[in-house]
Amino acid sequence: VELSVKNQNISILERKALSELQNNPKILIKPADKGGAVVVQNTKDYLTEAYRQLGDSSFYRQLPHNPVETFVEERDSILNRALEKQWITKKQFEFLKVEYPMTPVFYLLPKIHKRLVNPPGRPIVASKNSLSEPLSDPQTFKNTPGNDQARFEVNLKTLRRNALFPLNKVL
Repeated sequence: VELSVKNQNISILERKALSELQNNPKILIKPADKGGAVVVQNTKDYLTEAYRQLGDSSFYRQLPHNPVETFVEERDSILNRALEKQWITKKQFEFLKVEYPMTPVFYLLPKIHKRLVNPPGRPIVASKNSLSEPLSDPQTFKNTPGNDQARFEVNLKTLRRNALFPLNKVL
């Protein structure tokens, strides 16, 4: 098989086949939870597992509305006060203030090491660009000025708990 472009590890035909697989709505292609394998799974089976997990009321509950706007107001209040009291620097303030937060995304990674047919899924809540993303960076509050940093950290713990609330209650 002849390769079309220098440094490509698959042929044009193989690339076309991959593209067709990726665009097939009847299947999903995901990385396995462990081992680095690639899993091609029936979309119906994947959704059945997702709804099974999301239906477990001990972990998830449906929210009547998207709470991000409320959390943005609470976050802004805490951050403005922290900046005013010099508990955080202007740079930290800007870093913590995600201007347009996105709602976290729920998805599953198939656990094929548990079973190959209808594998359970490891739930993932991807929080990239979410309201709480900057709060997960341990470097955020290093060398914070002022003696009242502890007070801000108490408020921050409250914000973390509240900001993470919807992540535990997706759909």
